[in-house]
Amino acid sequence: MISQLPNFITIVRLLLTIPLAYFILTDQWFLVLILLLVAGVSDLLDGAIARQFQWESGFGRVADPIADKLTFGLVVILLTIKEMYPLWLMLIVIGRDVAILIGAGLYRLLFKNLDVDPTFVSKLNTAVQVLLPLLIILGTQQWYVSEIANTAVSPYGFWVAAAFAVASGIDYALLWGRKSHAEWRKSRSESSTENVA
Repeated sequence: MISQLPNFITIVRLLLTIPLAYFILTDQWFLVLILLLVAGVSDLLDGAIARQFQWESGFGRVADPIADKLTFGLVVILLTIKEMYPLWLMLIVIGRDVAILIGAGLYRLLFKNLDVDPTFVSKLNTAVQVLLPLLIILGTQQWYVSEIANTAVSPYGFWVAAAFAVASGIDYALLWGRKSHAEWRKSRSESSTENVA
């Protein structure tokens, strides 16, 4: 039972999206910051526990990235509705994720196995896409760093986030293009060998 602890933490993180959405829609920004902090710490915690005790599971491998995408995707969409996040940037960020999901689905459909680790550019993009909403929300507070956060966000932060999202999408497209070409050549080679035999 205790081996399911990472999965339990992931499920809790998924459930946190409900109060998170409520607090954003009701402008309770301090509570939003607290929940995002809890989500971030729990994300690190469940991964660390799973690796330390070798409690990885199929559910965790699927649910963990879904929880991440759902949490920050929800934040981005709701901040856009609140007119605190540009619509054009939301379309780029969400569009990139949708394109990657479609690409992953097509790759799995054509070549079955899909084992693609996040690229360096993708990791940088994730960091930027997580940091930007946090800075926007931080800017709603009456703290010393809030003015700094607002300065970092508009307009430069929006353009930086867009650039990383596009660069990451292109990076994945090139990576999967190379892998697809290699798989195609491999299948042709195997087919030729079978015909000769």
